[in-house]
Amino acid sequence: MQAHHFETPDLDHRFKIASGGTRDVYVLSADQVGVDTPSGKCVLKIPRQAEQRGGLSVAKRLLAVIFPTSRQRVITKEVSYLKKLQRQCDQINQRLPVPAFLGFDETPLGRGALWEAICDDKGEIAPTLVQLAKSGNISDYLEPLNAFAAFCFQQNIVASDISQRNLALTERDGRREFVLIDGFGDHRVISLRSLFPAYNTRCMYRRFDKMARQIGLQFDSQKRCFKRP
Repeated sequence: MQAHHFETPDLDHRFKIASGGTRDVYVLSADQVGVDTPSGKCVLKIPRQAEQRGGLSVAKRLLAVIFPTSRQRVITKEVSYLKKLQRQCDQINQRLPVPAFLGFDETPLGRGALWEAICDDKGEIAPTLVQLAKSGNISDYLEPLNAFAAFCFQQNIVASDISQRNLALTERDGRREFVLIDGFGDHRVISLRSLFPAYNTRCMYRRFDKMARQIGLQFDSQKRCFKRP
């Protein structure tokens, strides 16, 4: 696991592209960090400090203060699961539909994780499924969407947040492909999804069904595929 160290005194809202419940996400040039990526860009995810987590309950914010290392657990569990998943894919010679992990970085805002930035053919940050659903005919993306779902079931992917916000459409080797840009792995201390594959499969059914309804599609649980209503 490679670690990169760099100073980012100008790391502010100009680079921020997303802000989740517990992390802020920044896009940086690969040259700025000293890494190599296909698009020339990378994504830096930094756990937000406890006092900045306005969306969390008082109890959860208090726990984050008492146990500050828990903020890093999300990063370390993601990376650990990614390495395990990569070994599975290497055995079947299949590419992993998640960004490449580039290393850890110490920044003025705390320790963050560097990931490959998933971009479109113009080098811009790739559109998410929720953006595609709002801008056009969602049926146009059934093929890559079903390819992603098939991979998840075949490999019994553990993902805490498979949603239209976390799937980005890119092109690899001339084929359109959805990539899970966030929410992979299980951030809980004890992961029931990892321990019980059948339970994880049921969770995936629910996730895909919910996602289908939110973007105007249907999910066929028997065939494990998305389809038009």
